[in-house]
Amino acid sequence: MKNAMLILAGFSVVTSALAVDACRADDVDWALGQWVGYIQNWKADKSGRDIGARVLTVSRTGSSAAPAVAWYAPAANPVSVNATIASSGLTFDHEGATVSLHSDGDANLAGTYVGPLGKRFGLTLAHPKTITDADGTWSGTASADDPNCFPGRVNLSISNGQLSGTVHYIPANPIEGPGKIEHTSDISGEVWSDGVVFLRLKKHAAHGRNSWFHGRIEDDQINADDPGYSEGDCSFRMTLKRLSP
Repeated sequence: MKNAMLILAGFSVVTSALAVDACRADDVDWALGQWVGYIQNWKADKSGRDIGARVLTVSRTGSSAAPAVAWYAPAANPVSVNATIASSGLTFDHEGATVSLHSDGDANLAGTYVGPLGKRFGLTLAHPKTITDADGTWSGTASADDPNCFPGRVNLSISNGQLSGTVHYIPANPIEGPGKIEHTSDISGEVWSDGVVFLRLKKHAAHGRNSWFHGRIEDDQINADDPGYSEGDCSFRMTLKRLSP
């Protein structure tokens, strides 16, 4: 048995180890690559943020090197877990849940997600498709019903399904001149083949907004709800129109 590192991406960062039960390189070849899919019949949390979408990546830099494994919600942050990988499958525990996966013989990974209370969910992952239908330049707004929440101006570019851009939040009475404060967040994320768009916002310095949420492409418009992380956070409705392909 060899030691390796498993990185699980989710909502916080922890460091730990992966146990690899492998005598030959091809013992883990079945799992190499990137995989995407949904935990079946997953009930989203109250905010609607987590819809059960997950990404698994298994990579190795050399034939004898232990693989690095990542399991995460799209556009979320990495988390580490203890896990075991062998020719028969890959298993790990995370926050009281257990994930078990194996090759189903049809170019997919299949298995189960067993929650902390023992509820079992099916799980099927496939290699992602390159999505270009949403590629182009998008522009729009992030609006809130609360007048104390600054509205935002959104500029977004999508290339090969990958997101980049900014949100500029505009105070009602902005300071101009040398003391001007920019309330800005960078956008990253990705588009999946079913038209779901996963977005992550990372604020500039101490101003702006950190958030993680998803939306959908409907015709030539992206609609997304950004609920924030806690009850006191502002909630925004993001609406974007495509300006150019």
